[in-house]
Amino acid sequence: MTTDFASLFTSFQRSAFRLEIRDRYNVPEETEPFRLFLQGRVPDPSWTREWTQVVSANTSAGKVMRRVRLVREPLSDYLRFELSCGYPNNVTAGEQIAVLVVQSDPPQLPAHDFWLFDDSAVGVMSYDDGGHFLGVQVVTEPQAVARYCRSRDLALELAMPYSQYIQYVTTVSS
Repeated sequence: MTTDFASLFTSFQRSAFRLEIRDRYNVPEETEPFRLFLQGRVPDPSWTREWTQVVSANTSAGKVMRRVRLVREPLSDYLRFELSCGYPNNVTAGEQIAVLVVQSDPPQLPAHDFWLFDDSAVGVMSYDDGGHFLGVQVVTEPQAVARYCRSRDLALELAMPYSQYIQYVTTVSS
């Protein structure tokens, strides 16, 4: 049985978790906001509206949405954009975001992005070298899901809250 990945964002009952490891994503709706950011302008936050509506609807229903963002320092322009222009809107909508600073990929974590829903389904994300989304494989096999649950737990344990990371970055850059 194939599970429709998009439907998982509305059908999960308790929790959704994302591990985000890429240094750059090439997402069409981010092209113009990212261009403006590179010009030193603050993009209108409306480009995040579709996602923040999903987050808000889920968190208002008592569900938990969390994300751990791996970062390598110094931050790339894209990561600075994501951390300063995208994530504040997500947090306001109710998403719990944490940041894990790494020197390289931690060997205990997968080397790819994934979403974990209710500890029962995993969306294993696939991207090309340019950061274009290629697709997702939904995994429900219990042993595989258990490995992703352990990865989530480890990532959350090692990461710092987004607000703490932003204070750290601001202090370091001053």
